[in-house]
This record gives sequence, structure tokens and C-alpha cells, in this order.
Amino acid sequence: MDQPFDPDEIPGRWAVLAGVWAVYASFGMLVASTGALVTLIQSDLDLTDSAMGLVLGAWQLIFIGSSFPAGRIIDRFGIRRSLVGCMLIMVGSGLGRVLAQDMASLFAMVAVLGLGAPRASTGAPTVAAGLFEGDGRRTAVAIYSTAP
Repeated sequence: MDQPFDPDEIPGRWAVLAGVWAVYASFGMLVASTGALVTLIQSDLDLTDSAMGLVLGAWQLIFIGSSFPAGRIIDRFGIRRSLVGCMLIMVGSGLGRVLAQDMASLFAMVAVLGLGAPRASTGAPTVAAGLFEGDGRRTAVAIYSTAP
């Protein structure tokens, strides 16, 4: 596929990649943070092991269902708007977890992450493919792969 521009001449492409890395890393931190606090969360919300397991699996359940629509959203609204939306969804998920009062509200806030996560997972390779080629693309892929 021929591109109407030379990706090597795009100013600020490494800064854009750094921003995408930060969004993708935020996704990874939100995923890992709940698991690291299981004992405290269970104690605070009086959750059984089964309930906590359900909460921990909530984002993956939604991720699977929202992956196809996420790709369509990126195609329709563009990568920039999609990643901003992803970031806002992830912020909402993180803040909502802080405010959770019971299993249902915690489940809902963890599940919300599954709505934004596919945009990060799809957006990072989209940015690398659009802004880089050759050795630069290989480096960009290596960089964004470290994020989650």
C-alpha cells in the first residue's frame, strides 16, 4: 500500500508514540492494580473469593464483546479521538473503583475498563503502522509492546 507521505518526515511522531505508550501503560496498570489489592478489597467490601474472581474477570468479558466495535470506532472517528475516548473510559474505570461500595458497583467499574481497553490494544499498532516504517516501525512496536 503506497502512502501519500513519508512517515520518516512526520514531526513529533515519537512524542505521539510516547502518548500512546502512556495510554497503553495505563491500561496495564489498571489491570494489575486490582489483583495486587485483592485482600484489601475483599476485606473492605466483604467479598467472597468467588465474588472477587468474578470482579477480576469482568474487564475481559467486556473486552471480548467490545473489540469488534472498537475497531469500527477507530475507523469512524480516527485514532486521535478514539484514544482520547479510551483514556477517558479508563480514567472513569479507575475513579469508579475508588468509589465502589459493593460487589455490583466494583464489577461495573472493572467491566468499564473492557470498553476502553480494545481501543488501546488496537490503537497502538495502528499508530505504529501509520507513523513509522522499516526499522522505525520495528522500534515503535518494541516500545509500545512494553507498555501493558
